[in-house]
Amino acid sequence: MVKQRDSLASSVVLNGRYEVKTSLNTTTVERCYKVYDRQDKKEKWMKEFYPISICNRGQDGQVVVVKGEENRRVYHSSKECFEHSYRQLALHPICGLPAVEQIFSENNTTYIVLKKREGELLSKILRKSGGRMSYDKSLPMVISILGILEKTHKQKLFSLELSKDMIFIPKESKKKEKIILLSFAGARRSLYLEKQDDVFLKEGLDAPEWGQRNVREETLDIYNLGALWYEMLTGIKAEMTPLRKPSELGIDLPENVEEMMLRCLQKSPRERWQSVEEMLAYLPMEKKKHNSFQQKLMPLAFILIMGVISILVAGEIRKEVNFSVPKGEEAKEGEPFGVPIVNETTIVEQSITAASVSFDEQEVVTESGITVRGAEETPEETPKEMLWDNSDGELEEKSEDKTGEKSEQNPEKNQGKRRSKSQRNENLSEKPSSAQRRKSKKKSVKKKTSPQSDLFDMW
Repeated sequence: MVKQRDSLASSVVLNGRYEVKTSLNTTTVERCYKVYDRQDKKEKWMKEFYPISICNRGQDGQVVVVKGEENRRVYHSSKECFEHSYRQLALHPICGLPAVEQIFSENNTTYIVLKKREGELLSKILRKSGGRMSYDKSLPMVISILGILEKTHKQKLFSLELSKDMIFIPKESKKKEKIILLSFAGARRSLYLEKQDDVFLKEGLDAPEWGQRNVREETLDIYNLGALWYEMLTGIKAEMTPLRKPSELGIDLPENVEEMMLRCLQKSPRERWQSVEEMLAYLPMEKKKHNSFQQKLMPLAFILIMGVISILVAGEIRKEVNFSVPKGEEAKEGEPFGVPIVNETTIVEQSITAASVSFDEQEVVTESGITVRGAEETPEETPKEMLWDNSDGELEEKSEDKTGEKSEQNPEKNQGKRRSKSQRNENLSEKPSSAQRRKSKKKSVKKKTSPQSDLFDMW
């Protein structure tokens, strides 16, 4: 005889592709498994509709058996409610709810295949922190739940399963998903309305009118959220009468937040918040502190990073311009690396030096007052020799030979020729002319001053 089981055994294959690996968690309405998809070669989640109080397993350990005509009616009506919620979610995905990949029927029940995520349940996180959580850590989660409820209510999807065992915290997510709500509570409420069995009621989380018909379902979710937040902060279920304030239990939180939470937990639905939008409007500053902080931080971080990159790039460009070494050349020893950029000051200094040297090489005044072009120190490099012509008073140029070769001049002979010419000049005029006196005075000034000052005097 095969032993009956509440959960499917491992290695069972469903729909010809999903191999059951382990059972993750169990509720009064459904079972959740980790399965391996042989077709996609990935691990996924799979939910099975299995209300524990009205059904059990068959002899094979897989088929769901419901005994009694009344139980079968309730079973099929609640199963339809179970399928409806996930079919709506498959048609209109909502950020913060699991992604539905496939819905199929087998073993006299319904299976929902969901995309698997990495993370951990809220119940596990609370156990690690001693059963409760600080206000600063809980507020972002509550704001995320409010955002999910706002979207689901617009699509007429109500009665989400807001409990610490059905809230999943993903480790890493590219989307803006801080939490994921794993299940709906519509099928559980349908079973409770039909059977009035307390096994389908969660004490401390469900509203007092949970088992009544024709009530506003928005207020049921609002009460459920307030009860969950109260338990997260205090570690105590919100079922005591009268309900003690969190501040009386030593919980540090703003006064307006405490008032908002206690209004969620009012016994009368009319005294509670009537919509999620009202709750979000009541916490504008708290929402900005947590949601807008990262939005403001990202642009500042981007500007800071771009500024650092700009400084680094500018430094590299400056190095390349000021100290660029041509290909095939290396910096000489004792000199700075690279070839410095030529600026305006360098150009002016080089121009002054070149002009000064050119000026010194153009004129040489002898003691007798005769001006000769070309430097006396290097007569062998002087291409032309300038002589004085008494006939017309102009300088006479001695050119090259016809063969194109330069005639080599003897400095002593040239000096003698110059003296003979000067003697004839002296015979013509005993006193030097005014132009000669000016040039003699200019020569004396040149010996005392620098080449740069000579250039300035010339100008």
